Amino acid sequence: MDANKVSYGAKSVVVDGGAELTYCELGENNKDVLLTGAFYFHTVMPVVELLAEKYHVYGIVMRFDGSTDQLNPDGTTNWAKQWGADMYRFAVKMGIDRFRYLGKCHGTIPGWYIAKEHPEMLTALASFFLAPHVRGQTSNRWFEMAEEGDMSQMMSAALRKPKSGIKKKMAEIAALGDAIDMSDFEDYAAHPEKIWDSVDELKDFMLNIDVPVGYMFANEDPVFNDYYDSNIWAIMNTRRARTVILNGEKHLLEMDSPERMANEAFKFFDEAAIDYFDEDITEEESPDLPDVDPEAAPDKGLEGVWDVRFKGPVGEKSMELNIALNGAKVSGTLHILGTKQKITDGYATNGAFDFNVAVKIAFRKGVARIHGVRSGDNISGIITLPMGDVEFTGYRQNT
Repeated sequence: MDANKVSYGAKSVVVDGGAELTYCELGENNKDVLLTGAFYFHTVMPVVELLAEKYHVYGIVMRFDGSTDQLNPDGTTNWAKQWGADMYRFAVKMGIDRFRYLGKCHGTIPGWYIAKEHPEMLTALASFFLAPHVRGQTSNRWFEMAEEGDMSQMMSAALRKPKSGIKKKMAEIAALGDAIDMSDFEDYAAHPEKIWDSVDELKDFMLNIDVPVGYMFANEDPVFNDYYDSNIWAIMNTRRARTVILNGEKHLLEMDSPERMANEAFKFFDEAAIDYFDEDITEEESPDLPDVDPEAAPDKGLEGVWDVRFKGPVGEKSMELNIALNGAKVSGTLHILGTKQKITDGYATNGAFDFNVAVKIAFRKGVARIHGVRSGDNISGIITLPMGDVEFTGYRQNT
């Protein structure tokens, strides 16, 4: 067990495949489950504690060793896929059917794997400070600083409050010991795109993803700017994603302002539960109206003035129909929005009525088709407007 990677309350479990995973657990009394992954749970623990005020949180350590089965063609381990498979197996082992996932930087990678391979388990994915890359690097400032080995320079670039933050980060590194040597894993830690076999496959996935995605970036984060072009592509193309860019913040927001990071997570998860898009809702079928036979007997009972109501794009509207017949041929006017429009052509028989009205909509001339049936002193049917069909009902006015 990698107990040194968790600041307190470390637990472990052996998952399917034989790997032992270290984790921490908070908020056990809460109903909704949230999983989060990271290489270590020290400086990020204040965020986990805040999340546990609302969710049952499991913080799972992303391991560097043990048995693996997610392999590249050359036989090496694809750690991006392996960390994701570990997360999935953890959820299965713990009997978790559905969960929210929050990842920060490298911690986003298991969440993207779940979104790709097991989306039925994922309520929403908070991908903070990292998105899969569909384009090349814009710059390489972060890794250049890492190669120079100047920790103080990196921390100053990553922290808004470096004076206190550097001390906390150095204490974290000391607690990790040899576990901080992750040279074999750096190539996977910053690249969730390695979960996919090709960039084209990744693009198609992001354009069509069904899981709600919440991005958060900081405009002064060198990692954000090193992959600027790719991050903007993700922001603009991930289906229905919610994106927050924090002006003035840097990479280690969990240390500078854990409350802000937790609050942004709460906002996203609350909003992810609401479907603001209704185009996938199946509309009720319009009534099946009979065709009008111009040679049939005219419906003299349709003559007169009718009060007609329908629900349009901006609410319920009313209009007045003044109908006259010459044989079965309809004439008269439609009075709506303070203007009388002329009935141009159409017929009314004992079976149904169907006629057109010249209208002016949004300063453009158009035609509205009014197709319906009469039953005594009531009429009903469909008005076909340039923006679509609306159903109407009407009754005869007493004149």
